[in-house]
Amino acid sequence: MKKTDWFPASVKPVRAGWYERDWGSMCTDDEAYDYWNGRNWFYGDGFWRSVCYSAPNNKKWRGLAEKPE
Repeated sequence: MKKTDWFPASVKPVRAGWYERDWGSMCTDDEAYDYWNGRNWFYGDGFWRSVCYSAPNNKKWRGLAEKPE
């Protein structure tokens, strides 16, 4: 699946949903999936689907560049 370029943290997603975020050395994979609800980021990933805790707003992010099948 093709992804968008990375967006800076100052640019917020237009739609609510799951996005890949760059956590750098704070995460074992460097990138993790977090949920954007339209106002705030929440920790989580595409498998666990947990949105229990607020996530920092200072991480760059990217989404899908095309609609999934």
